Amino acid sequence: MSLIQLHDVTKTYQSSGVPVDALRNLSLTIDREAFVSFIGPSGSGKSTLLNLMGALDKSTGGKVVVDGVDIATLDRAGAAAFRGNTIGFVFQNFNLIPVLTVYENVEYPLLMLNHVAVKERRERILNLLDNVGMLDQKDKYPNQISGGQKQRVAVARALVTNPKIVLADEPTANLDHTTAFKVISIMHEMQRTFGTTFVFSTHDPKIVGEAELIYTLEDGVIVHHATKEQQRGSQ
Repeated sequence: MSLIQLHDVTKTYQSSGVPVDALRNLSLTIDREAFVSFIGPSGSGKSTLLNLMGALDKSTGGKVVVDGVDIATLDRAGAAAFRGNTIGFVFQNFNLIPVLTVYENVEYPLLMLNHVAVKERRERILNLLDNVGMLDQKDKYPNQISGGQKQRVAVARALVTNPKIVLADEPTANLDHTTAFKVISIMHEMQRTFGTTFVFSTHDPKIVGEAELIYTLEDGVIVHHATKEQQRGSQ
């Protein structure tokens, strides 16, 4: 069974009392260990889609099933527990906590999970920081490292709970192209090492080409999808 399934999903918001469809009757499936990108202009529904997959919001219509769980059936506490055990998040603005060190920022999600012992917690953190090339920066604070380094820490933090899925909303938006490719390369390595499914949104066409499967959204509808090879062949 696919890891993520959306069936005729609609998400409607109210804007000044007027209903606006962010997503309209959208259906798709994402397999385990996939590396998927969503591209489209601002307002196309990319962030809304990731929020639904991440149990941060619920659809107005249709069904969102992630790892066999119907998101609509989760109450607030259930959604929080589901996110903690199943999903990691990477944000374009990094969202690191400024008063915590690099090590402590990566550790933070694990503190929410009572079943992870102190020794295992430390091993996971040090292993991930080593994998993303930030082990030697572990005692620094966010204001002491570069934007690319912050995003590497954010990737490590997203992976520290051993999630099945990492959702990344414009993860390279604040990075130069060279650094952005390094971050995407790290994500690929994490996908191969840990079997994690990566789903990210981006405006950057160069970064889109690094995904294995690319969906194009416009006005809340998927207007095109292609594999990496198909995308390159059409350029």
